[in-house]
Amino acid sequence: MSIEDLPEELLIRIFHVLRDTPPCSHCWLSVTHVCQGWRQIALNAAELWTYIHSGNADLIKAFVLRSQQAPLDIYYVSERTKDETRTVMSILLPQASRIHSMQLHDPHSAGLFLQYSFPEGVPLLRSLHLYPSAFLDDRNDNPEICRQGIPDLRHLQLFYWPIRDVSALRGLMNPLLRSLEVHWPKAAQSV
Repeated sequence: MSIEDLPEELLIRIFHVLRDTPPCSHCWLSVTHVCQGWRQIALNAAELWTYIHSGNADLIKAFVLRSQQAPLDIYYVSERTKDETRTVMSILLPQASRIHSMQLHDPHSAGLFLQYSFPEGVPLLRSLHLYPSAFLDDRNDNPEICRQGIPDLRHLQLFYWPIRDVSALRGLMNPLLRSLEVHWPKAAQSV
């Protein structure tokens, strides 16, 4: 049996293993350049495109489109400008109804996520980790986080987010929430 004879399902599994093997979350993309057959198989396998680990708006947009309507796992790390972050978030936030997990390591993206009004809600979100790279002490308000709630949220981590009153977390509280960590500057404390 030659490699060309491998069933499509087996190739997709191999591509999954490549995708999930550290250290490079995008190294698996090289399979799309091996031959036309592999390229078509990879491009049509929506589940391969559901793990988005990038700060590049064009790459994020390609992953969102290729993932079709499959649930998304997003890991966004950036030290980009506020405008660049807005561009990325304008791609990601409208997909909120299919986000399964989200980690945002950027002060602008964390703020945009928390202030966004999700018209369709965030029904699949189970894990949310917000890590602004600097303490956001310039905020005078006490934002109510995700006013409409996140009904399936199981894990929440907020690092250095200026919550002055626990009532801001009201929209995140539900019977399924199993872990909540809120860390403040200096002595990182958990609640």
